[in-house]
Parts: sequence; structure tokens; C-alpha cells
Amino acid sequence: MTRNSLEPTRSRFGASLGFAALLCAVLAARGEEHALAALVALVGLLAVGLAVQTRVPRISGMLLALAVLDVAVVVPELGLRVLDFRFVSGVRFGYPTPADFREFAPDADLFWKLPADTPGVNSLGFIGPEPRRPKPAGTFRALFFGDSCLQQGAPEGVPELTAVLANSGRPPDDPRFESLNLAMSGYSSLQGARLAERVGADLDPDLVLVDYGWNDHWRAYGAEDRDKTVDVCRERWYRGSRLLQGLRWLAVRAGISGDAPPLDRNRVPLERYRENLATFSRLFAARGVPVVFVTAPSSHAARGVPDYLVRRGFAPDAATVLREHAQYNDVARAAAGTPGCYLLDLAAEFEAGEDPSVVFVTDGIHFNELGRRAAAGRIAAFLARAGLDGRGQVR
Repeated sequence: MTRNSLEPTRSRFGASLGFAALLCAVLAARGEEHALAALVALVGLLAVGLAVQTRVPRISGMLLALAVLDVAVVVPELGLRVLDFRFVSGVRFGYPTPADFREFAPDADLFWKLPADTPGVNSLGFIGPEPRRPKPAGTFRALFFGDSCLQQGAPEGVPELTAVLANSGRPPDDPRFESLNLAMSGYSSLQGARLAERVGADLDPDLVLVDYGWNDHWRAYGAEDRDKTVDVCRERWYRGSRLLQGLRWLAVRAGISGDAPPLDRNRVPLERYRENLATFSRLFAARGVPVVFVTAPSSHAARGVPDYLVRRGFAPDAATVLREHAQYNDVARAAAGTPGCYLLDLAAEFEAGEDPSVVFVTDGIHFNELGRRAAAGRIAAFLARAGLDGRGQVR
């Protein structure tokens, strides 16, 4: 290529470079990420121009490789970030869905928890203030293990409202009963038992309440909970790359990739559920810390099972939901027969005396605000009757 033949190329390249520089300046005014995307595109364009003009093949090849990398990887990555595109994969359990999973952080043992850098979330990955270590003298600490029924409404959920009631009559600046909310949306008893093994001893509890069952008897996706694995490193790479998320989105839309259908068995089979509840007895009751097993109430018997539970694959039919939930509650009742353990049969109490339309939201599983206050009242009253609310005793 002669010098004269390069002139039109240089002219077009110069015009393109000027336009890209102007675009970079405009995008810079919109934010750092926009400016970075434009700057990287500018670098790629510059690399192409230099590759065209250089007469050294090796340097030209390197510049072209840089330009290809820039255009094929870096620019799409930053462009998707500018558009705030996300398609975060989830660990398929029926819950959380990929759309919901963007709010969670992956965990090798617990599968997911909340990101610790989120406002209102402690270093354990749960809603609430940072647990004080060591536990202050005179504090009666209760750990609440459960699913979304206990997490819902936090920091004014059932555990927190229970603490308010348990501390009634004490000076506002000197609460004694302390609730630590270790409940998480979508958790099964397996996740709860692993969490108890991880943090139970360190948190030095005086009382433990356990409320699982719903997610245990939902259908499994891919494998039962005990056989699930989470590659945290791979998940972090995926979460850190909008380009990988975009490619997976395209694969899903094209039908190349997608979620497997639910299996014909539960996330946690009944016998495994029994074993997981026994873990709490072994970790706490056997060491002198009372464990209260709580049965999960619902309005399904009175108002029917919502259609979406079957439509989304949580259960094969409505009759199975009713039957299996009753079976899992029976296992919780049996677990309370272990020495050092207690039973708070919220399911029997609510189903016998509460108007479902008043205390439950439409899914018949979760409490509304009135229901959360009613549940906290039942828990606080039960603890007081059983002498488990810390009044007059602190280990």
C-alpha cells in the first residue's frame, strides 16, 4: 500500500477518532461507567487505525488482536453495564429463581445468603445488627432459625417483635432478651442445620427456635438439597461478567439452555428432615440450651392451596401440599420429644382459632403484619409460660 493510498484511510480514521472522542466526552457527563465504555471503544478504534497504518507485521498483528479483544469482549461487557443488564443464574431449588438470586450472595454450604455489604445486613449474611461477641453479660440471646416466614418483615419480623414483647416492663435502654434473626427466604432445614453448625457455638445462645418445613417439602430441581453443590468461584466469575450473563440469556431465549423441570421427590425427604431437626437437638439441647420446635401454620385447609404452587412446580397437586405439610409438621412435633426440646404448635393454634383472611397474605403461607404480631405474641407468651424468656435466669 502506497503513501497516497493510505491518505483516504487516514482521513476516515481521523474523522472516526474525532467522533469517538466527542462521544466519550458526552458519555463522561452521564457517569464513570459510560465514560469508561466510550474510552475503551476509543482505544479499540485507535488500535485498528494504528494496525492499518503500521508497516511492521508483528506490531500490526498485535494491534489487531487488541482491537478484536476490545470489540468482542470489553466493549460489549461495558455496554451491558451501561444498560444495567443482568441475568444472574440461581441455584435451582424452585426458590430463589434466577431473577431473585441477583439479590443473594453464593455460599458453598448454605447455597445463598445476603451480601454482607448490603445496608441492614450483618457479616453473617442475615438481616439485623452485627451480633456482639462475646455476648454481653446479662443478655439472654435467642437464635431464630427459619425460612421466609420468620425473615419476612425484618427488621420488624416475628423474631424482632418477639424481643419487644419479651422485654416489656424493662427499661427501654436496658433490654435483656435479644433476638438474632437467622431466617432466610427459601431455606430448608438442611441449610438451617449447616448454619447452626457454622455459627451456633460462636453466638453463645441461651435459647434456640427452629421453624422450617415449607421449602423442605417442595419439589427438588436437579437434585435433593444434600446433593446440591455451589461453585462459589465460578458463580462469582459469572456474576462479575455481564457478557457471560448476556450469552446465557441468548442461549435461554434460543432454547439451547434452560432450567430443568422439578423432580418427583422433595428437596429434603421426610427422613432427612427428621435428621436435620435432630442436628439442632445435638448441637444445642444436648449442651443445655433449650430448643423450641415451631410448626408452620397456613390457611390452605380453610382457603385452599393457591394454584401457582402447582403451576410453578412446587408440588404436583394441591392434595400433596396439604398432606406433606401435615407430615412435616408431625416430624417437628416428634422432634420436640427429645430431652431439652419444646414444642410450640403454631399450626394447631392458628388453624383452630385465627381467621385466615386476617393473619395471612394470599399465598396462605406468609403472615401479614397483623399475623406477624400475632405469631410473636404467641411465641412470647409460650416462652414466658415455659420459663424460657430469660426473666430471672441467664446462663
